[in-house]
Amino acid sequence: MNTQDYKSLFEQSSSITLVIDRDFTIVDASNQYLKITKTVRKNIVGKNIFDVFPDHPSGIDAQGQSKMLASFNRVLKSKQSDVLPVVKKDISKQKSKTSESGVQYWRLCHSPVLDEFKKVKYIIQRVEDATETSVLATQLEAEQITIKKIQDSEKRYNMMLMKSPFPFAVIKGKNKVITLANNRVKKILGKGMNIEGKMLLEIMPELKNTPFPGLINQVMTTGIPYHDNEVQSTKNNNGQLKDRYFNFIFQPYLEADETISGVSIIGYEVTSQVLVKKALEKQHEVEQKAMKKIEESNKRYYTMLMDSPFAFSIMLGKKMVITLANNLMKEFWGKGNNVEGKTLLEVLPELTKQQFPSIIIGV
Repeated sequence: MNTQDYKSLFEQSSSITLVIDRDFTIVDASNQYLKITKTVRKNIVGKNIFDVFPDHPSGIDAQGQSKMLASFNRVLKSKQSDVLPVVKKDISKQKSKTSESGVQYWRLCHSPVLDEFKKVKYIIQRVEDATETSVLATQLEAEQITIKKIQDSEKRYNMMLMKSPFPFAVIKGKNKVITLANNRVKKILGKGMNIEGKMLLEIMPELKNTPFPGLINQVMTTGIPYHDNEVQSTKNNNGQLKDRYFNFIFQPYLEADETISGVSIIGYEVTSQVLVKKALEKQHEVEQKAMKKIEESNKRYYTMLMDSPFAFSIMLGKKMVITLANNLMKEFWGKGNNVEGKTLLEVLPELTKQQFPSIIIGV
């Protein structure tokens, strides 16, 4: 094979290859290199590689030129191949008299070609187009960052729920398996700290004949939340039954695809409020009973006075206003039945010059 054959073999090779000399001047390039870089052989041969491929004008890879230069110098010094993992390079897309700037990702391997004196005469740059791989890697990195943000958000949300002073639990499936329960729920249930993964009726068989299982099924089926207030819960505390009261809400638990897989239960204890309310209601009941007894007593006293066989009246103040007079007294006065609210002297003016009013005032 002659020199032209070797040249043709190099140029028609499927590899993406460029040859430069010690001054970084381009000596030749394979056809595949010209295709991938969208360049023409006669326009780049004899020119410095950094003039042909400058850094991206927007600064997308401001250190690209220095990285490549450092790699070339390492090859010149060590006479060994040097690999750059991935670099970004500006590629000029020739369109008539205008050019459009684009970006490609290259993985570069620089290998020395030694002369008869074992000195580096040329450097072969072998290029692997890693544009698609790098874009996918960038997308994957972005997705991983998003996933991490979601996980961090979920972690904070879970921590908030787990440390919440309000009871919170998630129950899933037809078997009503407890998948999440904070410490407040566990303390209230009093069934230990390891209740996740167990069925609700397994750890709380006493709920079997209560409305709770049916309510959970209802929310899972309809997707409509259910809430109730001052629900009584009786707990056996060392052999002593103690009533506690809770307000709670059952919410449908939605998966990412918005299907209902369970129910989240959120509640808060209102025992102290209910006990105060019950005490006030009891006190009001007692007061009502007492008032009724007083009214009944007053009624009996009034009836006794009004039906008395003795003439009877009650007068108030120095003006001797008549507030009460039984029928016998009214007959005795002979001034009609409408005497209440009048003064004694208005009803009986003839007493004005008698001692009787002075005696009453003196009493």
